[in-house]
Amino acid sequence: MRYPLPYGFARGNQLLLSDVDIDAGRLANGLPFAVALAATTAEGTSYALELETTPSLSRGVLTLEDVEVGLSSEPRFAATLRGDATWRGGADVGASLSGKVTRKAGAPYSVVLNVTPANQQDPLYVALRLDGENERTDIRIPPIGFTEWWGGIQAGGPPTLPPVLGAIEAKTLDIGNVHVKGLRIRATPQVPAAATSTASAP
Repeated sequence: MRYPLPYGFARGNQLLLSDVDIDAGRLANGLPFAVALAATTAEGTSYALELETTPSLSRGVLTLEDVEVGLSSEPRFAATLRGDATWRGGADVGASLSGKVTRKAGAPYSVVLNVTPANQQDPLYVALRLDGENERTDIRIPPIGFTEWWGGIQAGGPPTLPPVLGAIEAKTLDIGNVHVKGLRIRATPQVPAAATSTASAP
């Protein structure tokens, strides 16, 4: 079933997404399911998301088998991940996906994405590992905590470091007109974040 939303999504008077188009199949136990979403940001960048899987529900556990996820913004990048996922309700979510990201502006990345469910000690975490020719990222993000942090920033709260654990390394990084060399970031529970780099604006 297709759900075109030509007027998109907005927050107040600010347009977030336009030309939103959702095409979803019928979600049924044991039958292949697919959903495709396309949208354009306020800056004019187009994105496409596709997901295919076979869901099964048994004893209150939803399992998504043979998951294939594709995310692209042509011709800038395209990512494909494959794996499995489970959901037992609430924050009890688990997933293991791996694949590759190809980029127009650089060498491809290999990607590993794991989701570990919340327990009595730790929140739900998303672990992301990217390995490229010149860059390496190995981080863990608590989605709920990250959403709360971003909401506080958007509401004008005091600037704080995001709740991200892990490491990011890049020989070079270009963001707009800023050129960064030798970027290294470490974040641990004891030391929220530390970064060393040299930067120059061309």
